[in-house]
Amino acid sequence: MGREPLRVLIVDDKGDDARAMAEALRDGFGAVVSSCSSIGEAVGRIRRERPEAIVLAYGALEAEGWETLKAIGGGPKAPITVVTGQGSESVAVAVRAAEAQRRRWEEASELNKTSRAVAASLELDGVVEAALDGVMALLRADGAWVLLPEDGGVLELVGARGAAPGGRADPSAGFESCVRVPIAAKQGQAPGFLCAGAKRPEAFDSHQVELLSTIASHAASAVANARLFGLLARAKAQWERTFDSISDPILISDDRFRVMRLNRAAAHCLKLRVQEAPGRVCHELLLGSEEPCPWHEAVLRGVPVSSDRYLPHVGRWFAFSAFPFAEADGRPVGVVHVLRDITEERRRVVSHRVATRAGADE
Repeated sequence: MGREPLRVLIVDDKGDDARAMAEALRDGFGAVVSSCSSIGEAVGRIRRERPEAIVLAYGALEAEGWETLKAIGGGPKAPITVVTGQGSESVAVAVRAAEAQRRRWEEASELNKTSRAVAASLELDGVVEAALDGVMALLRADGAWVLLPEDGGVLELVGARGAAPGGRADPSAGFESCVRVPIAAKQGQAPGFLCAGAKRPEAFDSHQVELLSTIASHAASAVANARLFGLLARAKAQWERTFDSISDPILISDDRFRVMRLNRAAAHCLKLRVQEAPGRVCHELLLGSEEPCPWHEAVLRGVPVSSDRYLPHVGRWFAFSAFPFAEADGRPVGVVHVLRDITEERRRVVSHRVATRAGADE
């Protein structure tokens, strides 16, 4: 995280003291300093400048009365330090308190940003990248990496940031300091780990370990969701490949007989593109009719239905089989239509009948 200079407001009715304190703050802390001589003026400055630390000279406070402190104390979030004279030590305390508060705000903001980024992705790579970005920003680490259990519970490096002297074999090698926290897994499963490394010794304190743990807790559920999404995506892709590899035309309609999807064989048979069919009513698509077709009975009765039908816009006969499918409670929610081209079979039957009748006439 880039750090802007600390903004400090000095309230002092003695100009020389105010200038001396301002100089000390600029030279010692690199602060951006503004000053005013009264609490009344300070209230307006606070609204406009939003200082991160307020140094209030005792003389200015005493001159205007202690009750006027409420005018400041009720408004700003910045710490207020009351000093006497130049109060160099008190000023330093005020600045350190303001810097500590700024760090807390920055950490809270970065944690919130990291949490949103981790939760926003359904891809494992995206979750890991967001977690690693958060570690690098919050811990100011030289390196960060994620280890997750793969098949057999073996930990695999799934992502890394920054310097990683050890490479994939040992990402921690070459760092003077390393810390890792578990990425919680389901009961009975081996956990993964979120790790950080630094090139300096004793780089991580208990507070930074706590920050790392917080990121890991956000990442844990996101990793589980991403892996589940990956499994579902692979299962869906496999199902679609299987569905499209079947040579017989297949359509799936809902309980209102609107086509939800069809395989490539059905699209080819109906002279459609696959994306043109969803949403169309099945009997209009197949038969060119507004009248409900016999396959509606599959939904109404909850039993498979079969029939032979001629599709005029295709110019061929098909044997239709309609198989209803239902929710867990038995409520029908759709139909799987399987078509089989029987045009040649019917021609052979007709030819055989004609030949048999001709023989009988002779």
